[in-house]
Amino acid sequence: MSSRIVVGVEVGGIHCSEDSGETWFERHESVANDIHELHVVGSGEYVAATGRGLYRSSDPGQSWTRLDTSIEQPYFRAVHEHDGVIYAASAMANSSTWNEPEARPQLVDVHGESVERIVIPCADEIVTVLGLGRLVTHLSL
Repeated sequence: MSSRIVVGVEVGGIHCSEDSGETWFERHESVANDIHELHVVGSGEYVAATGRGLYRSSDPGQSWTRLDTSIEQPYFRAVHEHDGVIYAASAMANSSTWNEPEARPQLVDVHGESVERIVIPCADEIVTVLGLGRLVTHLSL
């Protein structure tokens, strides 16, 4: 059984312990420190939704690759995996702006080291949480 613990802190970055929490190391050398959600993809593989991008690590947080370089929306609030596909929700800025037209929120799925936009079937909804195999949306008023 692994004694590794990996934690994402808003605002504080990624922290890792290899000894069940006895000692901790910062692991946010190449990842934004505004962690909104840290998703465990597999053993030693993580995806972090941050206020300044979507990142993946395959070496327990020692190095990170930015995945969202092909899109404009850098503010990621949520990340989740369903049936082997990683999904993430983003916008131009923090959630207090998501009802504003310039927020341009979107849902993406991860393809290797990049992301692809997913068209949301209801144009007046914004994805704010991902989990349990269902998309949870916020109805814009």
